[in-house]
Amino acid sequence: LAGVLLAIPVLVAGLLVVGALVLLWRAFCEFYVAVFRLSDDLHALRLQSEADAAAAARRPPAPPLG
Repeated sequence: LAGVLLAIPVLVAGLLVVGALVLLWRAFCEFYVAVFRLSDDLHALRLQSEADAAAAARRPPAPPLG
């Protein structure tokens, strides 16, 4: 009887620990994906910035107003 009474709280505590570890694993995976998405976004912004700079360098200067 004492073993059964001890097993139930241990089982509940074990399930809570497993649930917490699953949430930590999911958070780690979400962070990992977010880092790579951010990297892709920064790469696209850098390419766009370089393309804008190249287009501005090829454009002739505007004539002075006046």
